[in-house]
Amino acid sequence: MPEAPPLPDLLLVFNALPGANLLLAPDLRIVAASDDYLAATLTERAIIVGQHIFDAFPDNPKAPQAQAVPNVRASLLQVLATRQPHEMAPQHYDVPDRTQPGRFVERHWLPRHLPVLDAQGQVQFIIQSVQDITASRAAQRQLHESRASEQVARADAAQQRNDFQYFLEQAPVAVAVYHGPEFRITMANAATLAIWGRPLEDVLQRSVFEVLPEAASPEIIALFERVFNTGVAQMSYEQPTTIYRHGRQEVVYWNTVFEPQRDAAGHVSGIFTVGTDVTAQVRARQQVEQLNQDLEVRVQERTRQLEAARAATERQRRQWYELFRRAPASICVFDGPEWVYEFVNPGYQAMFPGRALLGKRLVDALPEVADQPLMEILHRVYDTGEPFEASEVLVPLARTDGGPVEDIYFDLTYQARYNEVGQIDGFVTYAYDVTAQVLARRERENHRQQLQRLFLEAPAAICMLSGPELVYEFVNPNYQQFFPERQLLGKPLREALPELADHAAYYTMRHVLDSGETVWQQALHVPVARTEDGVLEDRYFNYIQQPRYDEQGRVVGVLVFGFEVTVSD
Repeated sequence: MPEAPPLPDLLLVFNALPGANLLLAPDLRIVAASDDYLAATLTERAIIVGQHIFDAFPDNPKAPQAQAVPNVRASLLQVLATRQPHEMAPQHYDVPDRTQPGRFVERHWLPRHLPVLDAQGQVQFIIQSVQDITASRAAQRQLHESRASEQVARADAAQQRNDFQYFLEQAPVAVAVYHGPEFRITMANAATLAIWGRPLEDVLQRSVFEVLPEAASPEIIALFERVFNTGVAQMSYEQPTTIYRHGRQEVVYWNTVFEPQRDAAGHVSGIFTVGTDVTAQVRARQQVEQLNQDLEVRVQERTRQLEAARAATERQRRQWYELFRRAPASICVFDGPEWVYEFVNPGYQAMFPGRALLGKRLVDALPEVADQPLMEILHRVYDTGEPFEASEVLVPLARTDGGPVEDIYFDLTYQARYNEVGQIDGFVTYAYDVTAQVLARRERENHRQQLQRLFLEAPAAICMLSGPELVYEFVNPNYQQFFPERQLLGKPLREALPELADHAAYYTMRHVLDSGETVWQQALHVPVARTEDGVLEDRYFNYIQQPRYDEQGRVVGVLVFGFEVTVSD
């Protein structure tokens, strides 16, 4: 199956989202902040990321009535508890002035908190989306101040209204005023007209639902009527609205504050709205949510693959254990730092009949190994992962519980075992009991040494020649005295005694080597030189040439017993 393409860096996506968005961990530490959020809060990403939100944005001590920190904390805790989004009322929450430590810049926000759940449905992050409504709050405050000033200074009222009108016209948010129960448009600033795609003369004094019939959904009409009839301000968050703009239908999303307008008698006379087109932010968030859904699907698929891989690994483990169980070698598996026998195949158990091994630590099952050099070897394999392999390793052990400790020889291999994350979690032992072979070889070696001592002390001239080249492997003193100062050992016969290259003695040795038959000779004439540069002498020998065999019964050399019978004149 081809590997899935790498996922995008979602933090980079989040940082680039339009709108003021903050990403919080469940402990309310800041994980990421969008560029618009940084701009709105007059801060830098490197300063706030990693901080607790209320360390990065404390309450303004000069505005204790705001209660922003307790309000926001309560909203975040509600999201963590319910795992549901929470919309807050407008908040007066000033931000620190980074250029003047200890001072704050006035800000008013419209916050909303959205949980991001993991595959188990737990809150993994919280997205705080805020709309800066400082301008609208300032506009409202200025409007209220204008009304108060009108009571004490009517002469300045007109100028103030003009100033306020100019401010509203230039505001970057959509501002409109609707009069009467028909909601006739009495003011719409440039931002509003741009969104509607209509000039002021086409909308002034007309009902908003006449100008924008496509927006007259039951929800929107009910919202207008509720504010007008109750006189209670309302707020809509990401309210979808259908409009016709530039000749085509669009669905746009709004964050809007609806404030009732009152006449001199205090009766509701209209509605004042401040709205922000958050379509780009909503669609960006929807993309993030889609990415989250895609990620969840991938996580589920990856989980399925991992479960399948674990099942395959378990099948493979059972297959290996079955192979180990049937293997002719003695195999065991030690688990963990305590080296507990996890697996012992029949061949390994047969070396220790009646001794309980499985589930026990090595030093408990075979306590006689605790102080042996073998333990240092095992530690090196387990600690470094470096395998160990050696032949005829002496390990004194008792084959049965309470039995005598014997010198047992093994051909040993130790290999570290690794877990799924590449850490050593045990080791495997491959052992062959070669005690019988070692003792047999030693017996043969003792026998060979005894024969060699016997040959050295024998009155006969004795030599042993090996291989197809008949190389001198052994020469006793009586044989060497025939050829004083001539180097024989390690040399082929025809090189050590070239005068015999075509002599019958050489060819009878070849016959013994090829046929395995013994050859006897009496008073054989052998012209040889006593020294390497000496003169050939006519000499006579009685000798026996016998075949030499290896452990498999193959002829590998010739054993020669000789007696010189030369008679001097």
